[in-house]
Parts: sequence; C-alpha cells; structure tokens
Amino acid sequence: MQATTATTAININETVVTGRSLWDSWTTMWNGDLPLAHDIIADGFYAHLSNTLTADPATLRNAVEVEKWVVRVRSRYAKLVYATHAGPFVDVTAQTVTCYWKARGVFAGLTGKAGDIVGKEFTVVGTDILRFEDGKITECWTMSVPLEIDPLS
Repeated sequence: MQATTATTAININETVVTGRSLWDSWTTMWNGDLPLAHDIIADGFYAHLSNTLTADPATLRNAVEVEKWVVRVRSRYAKLVYATHAGPFVDVTAQTVTCYWKARGVFAGLTGKAGDIVGKEFTVVGTDILRFEDGKITECWTMSVPLEIDPLS
C-alpha cells in the first residue's frame, strides 16, 4: 500500500510540474519565443476559440500552424506582452492547466478595431485551459475580452 501511495504522489507531483511548465512555455511562446511551439504543441492539437478572427480552429492542428497563429496575432500590434495573474491551476485527473492572464499592448493601426489608434495602449484579459498528454499540449480553450477600465493596474 505504501508503494502505491508513494507512486501516486510522484505521479501527481510530476503532473503538476508538467502543467505549470507547459503554462510557462505557452506564455513565453505568446510573448514571442515562437520556436517553443515545436516543444509544447502535440500533433493533432485542437483549439476552442472564443474569437475566430485571427484563426480558424480547424487549421490549428500542429506546432507549425500554432506558430503561424501566434505570428498573425503578434504582428497586428506594436507591442504585446502576456502575464499570468491567477494560476496556473493544475487538475491532475483531467491533465489540464488553467490560468487567468492579462495582455498589455500598443496598437499599430492594423487590427481594424474602432479604437485601434497607432500608439494607443490597451489591455486584454482572458482565461486559458490547456489539456496535455505526454508533456505536450493537445487542446486549448481560450476566451478573452478587452478591458476598458483596468481594475488591476
């Protein structure tokens, strides 16, 4: 019985460490370290997006396509920096990691949004859930909304 308990504790700890590490890499990738996509995205990846203006979820099936997606999003702004504000929270049973994040950026006049004035700063908040298997992200759910009034500044 003790061996099972010890093994279970090790598996739980490894899953938590993996989930947190994947979250850190996911955020680092979104902050511009694009080659990380090849280390963290599984073939057959699937994205559930609340905003499909920057990508068709059906095309985001591997690291190459995820990297292109990140490039498309980042290229629309003069500056874009993501930071974690709550989490990462790892569900070891579901092998998921969840975080509340905030991105601060500067418009470049390339989004087509009404408030996109070159040089104007903006903030977006969101929540991502990443499912992982064998040390790679297999699926993500993401939602984000712009913040008109920033309660965390």
